[in-house]
Amino acid sequence: MKIPESVKPRSGDFRFRPPAVDLMPALAVVLDLAFGPVVDDFSLPGSVSGPEIFDAARSVYLADRIAARWPDDRLAELCGTQVAADFKAEFWETAAVEFRAETVIEKIAAAAVECKMPVLFLKGAALMLGHEALQGSRDFNDVDVLAPGDRAQELWDCLKAGGFQDCGLPTHEHHLGMLDFSAGPAVEVHFCIRGVRSSAGTSLTLDEAVEINLVRSLPHFQGQCWIPHRDLLLAHALVHGIAQHGLSPQGYPMLKVLADAVDMALPQSVEDGTYRTWFPLIERDVSLREVCALAELGRRLGQGQSAAAVWHEEGDEALFLRHCVLGNLDEKYTDSLRLRAMASVLPSRNRWGTVVHMVWHTLFPSRAVIDAYYDTPGGRWRYVVFRIRRPFVLMGRAVRYSWAAWVMRRQTRPASKIDN
Repeated sequence: MKIPESVKPRSGDFRFRPPAVDLMPALAVVLDLAFGPVVDDFSLPGSVSGPEIFDAARSVYLADRIAARWPDDRLAELCGTQVAADFKAEFWETAAVEFRAETVIEKIAAAAVECKMPVLFLKGAALMLGHEALQGSRDFNDVDVLAPGDRAQELWDCLKAGGFQDCGLPTHEHHLGMLDFSAGPAVEVHFCIRGVRSSAGTSLTLDEAVEINLVRSLPHFQGQCWIPHRDLLLAHALVHGIAQHGLSPQGYPMLKVLADAVDMALPQSVEDGTYRTWFPLIERDVSLREVCALAELGRRLGQGQSAAAVWHEEGDEALFLRHCVLGNLDEKYTDSLRLRAMASVLPSRNRWGTVVHMVWHTLFPSRAVIDAYYDTPGGRWRYVVFRIRRPFVLMGRAVRYSWAAWVMRRQTRPASKIDN
């Protein structure tokens, strides 16, 4: 792949600095199965067993993807009949999530018709509705829907009146509090597409996405129901994965970002230059160097180069691969990222407003947030004690995270463009 000449090796262009550690053989096999070509002559190293492969695949959220890509008989040959059945069970579990999500999507569409407003489905729901990913290959926890900015609350209220339950979580800068549904995934009603920028520099609204013709209609739904055009869907996936969650991978698995990018043909987009049509939407928050590293990683794995060979190299794609895996599995590494993650906010509108909002809700969470995240027993005095202790707990974490960051910086890692 020819990397654009504008991608210069500046340290500020690339935010991931994972240490050089060994890759477990089972994880190397999982990465090859999840992203490499499906071929008849694929074989396992003698030192790796089928159960080890399955456990490794589940640990990095790729078991369903492998089951969706590989025929049952080939998985049985490679891993054994029982392990192949375990993989298939992961596939059916994800397929069941998709089926339940369809019910939720239909209810949202009906509510939008009742409110006489258009809606745009985002992220996992859009990937499913647009058939961008193989059925049963990609799990998702909630259905994200974008409403006209000044009417998001109206849609939220309509859904709540229709049987959805308020989880009690706070409203964020880009979406309202989450709604739970007993028969399917939860729902987030969004004000904007966070990190995908309009010409004014603010996050894209529904009206703006329609105005620049970056939506596709869903004719089998009543009313005006849309999903993003692939260019917008890919841009959103990258800014959501790299900028919003890149330094907090415990909140969103980075290998899912790689999978989405591969499924939406990011390597081809960079190679043929069509990335120029959508990259300006996210260039404020994601560097072209990072996009090219992800594209090159997907291209090399897709062409059959082994993950184990890429892992120990010195290029950006090797750093990206190590970050994707360690971000899921290495608690010390994720701790080392947390302070940088807090400093690298992704504002939807005003950066300082986002920082103030984040700090306030971190120091003074509501009772609903305390109950949802910390499982604090009821009783007024327990909440008072929690809030008194909160600043000291956060200071202790800051010390721990700073120590983890210092240790990670001291670990030996290969020389890379970052260090030159």
